[in-house]
Amino acid sequence: MHHGAKAGEIEPRISQLAEWINLPHDDIDAGSYLHPLIKSIALHFCIGFIRPLGSKNGCLARALFYWCMYRHGYDAFRYISLSEMLLKNKSQYWRSFISTEDDHLDLTYFAEHQCEILVQAIADFVGFRVELEKFSPLNSELPFDIPKTSQGRSSSDNDNTKAESEVGLDVEVAEQAKETVPADVDLSTLSDQALSVIELAKSREDSDLTAKLVAEQCSVTEAVARAILNELTDKSLFSRERVKRQYVYSLLDN
Repeated sequence: MHHGAKAGEIEPRISQLAEWINLPHDDIDAGSYLHPLIKSIALHFCIGFIRPLGSKNGCLARALFYWCMYRHGYDAFRYISLSEMLLKNKSQYWRSFISTEDDHLDLTYFAEHQCEILVQAIADFVGFRVELEKFSPLNSELPFDIPKTSQGRSSSDNDNTKAESEVGLDVEVAEQAKETVPADVDLSTLSDQALSVIELAKSREDSDLTAKLVAEQCSVTEAVARAILNELTDKSLFSRERVKRQYVYSLLDN
C-alpha cells in the first residue's frame, strides 16, 4: 500500500509540483511540449503519490485534473464524469498506480489506464446525449423521472437556480458583444471565451490585445488565448499585426 510523502516532504514537493504545472508546455515545436491531457494525468498521479491530505486525496487529484483540462480549453469535461468509471475499475486503477511506482515512476502505466477510462467516459457521455436528442420537448418526454432532492425540488431545478446568476452574466456579455459583432457573423458560433475577449477589448482604452494579456485576464493558457484571437481575426472582428516578436490583435470598428 502506498503511504505518500512524509510530513516534512509534503510542502516542498507540492511547491515543486505547483511550479512545474504552471510552466508553459504548449509549444508543439519545442522539446518541452506536453499534451494537456498527459499533463493533467501527471498532476492527478502526483497528488496521489504525495498524498498531501489526511483523506480525500483522490477527490483532490480528480479536481485538479479537471482544473488543468479546463485551463487548456477542454470545456467539455465540465460534463464528463470520471468518478463512476474509476469506481468500476478500482483494481485496475491501483494496479496502474503501483506499476508506475514500481517501475521508477514510469507514468506510461497510469497514463494508459487513465486514457482508457476517458475513452469510456466520453463514449457514455456521447451516448447519453444521443438518447436525449430523441425526445422533444426535452422536459416533457424524458423516459425517466428527474430525482428529487431533500427539499422536494428536482436536482435540475436546484442546478438551474444555482446557475441563474452565471447565465445572466453570459446573456449580458452576449448582448453587449452584439454591438461589435457584424450582422453577417452568427453570434451562436462564438464561444463564451471569445465573447469575453471581445468585451475585454471594448473595456480597454487601447483595444490592442496580445495572447499573453488575454491569458492573464481570462485565466487561460497563451496557446488557448492565441487560438481565440486567431478565430476572431478569421471572422474579421480583429486585425492582427506582428510587432517585434509577438502578434498584436486590434478590435475592428464594425
